[in-house]
Amino acid sequence: MNSDLTNTENQASSQDVFQNISIDINQLPKAEEVEFQLVSPKYKKVQLIVTSLIAIGIAVAGGTGALGMDGFMMYGWIGTGALLSVFFALRTWFIHAAYPWKGYALRDKDVIYRTGLIWRKVIVIPFARIQHGELSEGILDRLFGLKKLRIYTAGGSSSDLSIPALPRERAEQLRRFIMERVIEEAEEELDAANKVEE
Repeated sequence: MNSDLTNTENQASSQDVFQNISIDINQLPKAEEVEFQLVSPKYKKVQLIVTSLIAIGIAVAGGTGALGMDGFMMYGWIGTGALLSVFFALRTWFIHAAYPWKGYALRDKDVIYRTGLIWRKVIVIPFARIQHGELSEGILDRLFGLKKLRIYTAGGSSSDLSIPALPRERAEQLRRFIMERVIEEAEEELDAANKVEE
C-alpha cells in the first residue's frame, strides 16, 4: 500500500514540474509571409474626394479673401494657390502609393492588419484578446458601399484595430467570423482551465 502511495506521489510531482523550454526564434511564424487581402479599390476614390473637398474649401476661402486686394496681396494668394496645387498633387500620389500597403489577413489564432507607406505598421490581435467588433460607415463610405470594421480588445475604449474600405458583405462576413472565433477561443480556454482543475 505504501508503494502505491509513493508511486502516486511521484507521478503527481513529475506532472507538476515547471518547464520553460527554449523556442527556436527562426521557427516562429512571420506576419510578413502572410498573404494579405487589400481593402477595396474604392478606398482611393473616397480619399481623393475628401482631398478634393478640402482643396476646394481652401481655394474658395482664399479666393474670397483675395477679392478686392491690391496687387501685392494678390501675389500672396497666388502663392497659396500654387502650394495648394502641390499639396493636392502630393496627396494624390500618396493615396495611390499607400494603397497596396493597406491589407488584412486572418489566421487560425489572430487577425492582422498592415498599413503605412512611410511609417509601416503591422497590428496582430489574437482572437483570445478580442472583446467585440463593430461596423461603421461614413457618408462617402455609404455612397460607395463600404464599411469599416473596428475591433476592440479588453481594457480599451477606442478600437485597437480598424480595417477601412471593406465591401459591406465582406465586412459583415469578417465580423461574424471573428466573433465566432472569439467564442471558440473562449470555450477552448475554459475547457483547458477545467482540465487543470481536475
